[in-house]
Amino acid sequence: QHVGAARLLLLLEARELLRGATACYRALLLAILARAYVRAYGHAARYLKRLGEIALRQPDLQPLATHESLEAHVRSKHARKAAFWSYVNGKRALPDAAAADGDFDAE
Repeated sequence: QHVGAARLLLLLEARELLRGATACYRALLLAILARAYVRAYGHAARYLKRLGEIALRQPDLQPLATHESLEAHVRSKHARKAAFWSYVNGKRALPDAAAADGDFDAE
């Protein structure tokens, strides 16, 4: 399923449908963190980074919350997920976007 989401994200971004891409990245990020799926934390950190890059372009994301609100929520709700934050803070290398997204659902 994640491979399909990755293809959808590529399509949305290529067509400059940034609200849709933002919604998808957020859904993937929050699902990984909610499940505490440690194997995917690097991907979640990459999604958070991409969300920040999209936000810098200042697209109209209404009715979605701002990136700052999302990040504050993630920091508040998932503050104790040290492995995730080590990716976010650059202490661990982020996975390559093209690498191994196909085994994302394997548990």
